[in-house]
Amino acid sequence: MLGKKPIDFIMRQFHDAMELLLDYDRDQGFVPDADQLVLLEKLERQILDGYIAIHKLRERVKNA
Repeated sequence: MLGKKPIDFIMRQFHDAMELLLDYDRDQGFVPDADQLVLLEKLERQILDGYIAIHKLRERVKNA
């Protein structure tokens, strides 16, 4: 495990990032411009990649 951040560290970082994202969602006056929309799409892809990674890790438990 040397060199890897603990999973609870990742969870705290993700929680903080989600809070920042939800601030934009709560702001009914915020409408993303074209550049921000591209970044949101990249963020969506990162979230999906995280979901896939978590699913793979769960499968490892089942197969262990």
